[in-house]
Amino acid sequence: MQLFLLRTSYVRTYVHMYVCTQGKAITTDDFGKDLAGVEALLRKHEEVEGELTVIEKKLESLAKEASRLSSQQKQSASKIGEKQAEIIEQWELLIQQADERRTKLEDSRKLQQFLSTRRDVVSVRCHTTLAHL
Repeated sequence: MQLFLLRTSYVRTYVHMYVCTQGKAITTDDFGKDLAGVEALLRKHEEVEGELTVIEKKLESLAKEASRLSSQQKQSASKIGEKQAEIIEQWELLIQQADERRTKLEDSRKLQQFLSTRRDVVSVRCHTTLAHL
C-alpha cells in the first residue's frame, strides 16, 4: 500500500509538473499569424501529444496497480480510489485542453490556407490586369 501511495504521489506530481511546464503550450491563445507559424505550432503540438501518450501508458499501469491493490487491501480501497480519481480528473482536463488546442490549430491552418490562396489569386489577377493595360 505504501508503495502504491508513493507511486501515486509521484505520478500526480509528475502530471502536475507537466501541466505547469507544458500546460502553457496547450492553453496558449497563439494559433499562428501565418501558414508557416500555424504549421510550426501544429508540429510542436504533435510533440506534446506524443509526450501525453507516454504519460497515458504510465497512468494505465498505475490504474492496474490500483485495481490490484484495492482487491487485495479492502481497508485501503477507498483511499486508493480517491488518489486514483484525483489523477484521472487532472488527466482528463489536460486531454480535453490538448484536444481543444488541436481543433483550434487545425481551424487556424484552414483559415491561413484560405488566406494564402486568396492572396495568390488576387496577386495573379492584379498581374493579369496590369499585363492587359
